[in-house]
Amino acid sequence: MIVGHVPLNLSRTFHLFLKHGGKISVEVTGKRRNKGIGLEIPATYRFEHKKPSKVSKLVSLIKDQEDVSAP
Repeated sequence: MIVGHVPLNLSRTFHLFLKHGGKISVEVTGKRRNKGIGLEIPATYRFEHKKPSKVSKLVSLIKDQEDVSAP
């Protein structure tokens, strides 16, 4: 079921992961919040790939993106 969109900064990275055979599932973990710039729904992402190194690389890229966007 589609309930929304992935943040833009993650969507490009997720696209490449999916393009190379990965699978991503999402579990909603909280209630929706209105942050003033749109709706936010807390969620946990789960990544799967035949090669565990691909998941490790994805997690590393996400953490790098979070570090850059942190205030």
